Amino acid sequence: MGRNISGKGSIIRVCVWLTLIFVVLMGVGWFFKDSLTPLAVAYAESFWNYLKQTNPLVFFGLFAVLPALGCPISPFYLIASGLYELKWNMLGFGLAFFLNISLGYWVAAGFLRPLAEKLVAKAGHKVPQVHISEAGKLAVVVRITPGVPFFLKNFLLGLAGVPYRTYMWASWPIEMAWALATVIVGVSIFEGKAGMGLLGGVFLIALILVTKIARDRYAVKSDRKELAPTR
Repeated sequence: MGRNISGKGSIIRVCVWLTLIFVVLMGVGWFFKDSLTPLAVAYAESFWNYLKQTNPLVFFGLFAVLPALGCPISPFYLIASGLYELKWNMLGFGLAFFLNISLGYWVAAGFLRPLAEKLVAKAGHKVPQVHISEAGKLAVVVRITPGVPFFLKNFLLGLAGVPYRTYMWASWPIEMAWALATVIVGVSIFEGKAGMGLLGGVFLIALILVTKIARDRYAVKSDRKELAPTR
């Protein structure tokens, strides 16, 4: 009991310190906002001009690598929307996603797997392996599950033993659909095209609804299997 209380106390102290640090940083930023704002704008403009002059292969090459290592993918969508045309964005993201998803898979299935097995074995468990008949369903469920970071989805499916072909067929179309919807909205914002923005918004809403329906459907199937009597 004492250890639990101590652990909770430590968590509370860390939260308090983080809150204080955040408040102090916000206060400093507010106090020096007049001098910091022009500096931030200047750096942002310099970075944007640099990206415009850089070969697109560099940008999409970074996208092929960085998200597999934990970098968020949404900023890439928004930046690309202001740099390139829609057709070049989708071509670049299509190729980069193929490389990115493959990299995440092979890192998890190859490099990370022995380490994960050792860590799990120390806890007295084994790394779960999905049956080949359930691999496609697992890949889709993981891909449409909200809140899970992109790179972690790659690692989870790789560690679970989902075959590469199944992994790719389930992952690439889903991620490309989200990329297309997001980039359409981004391009409409940068170019001021209301019609395109409406199209992108409808596409995003449709994806959200389809994702919700798919999650609910798989959840119902899982519940039925758990409730089914065993012989």
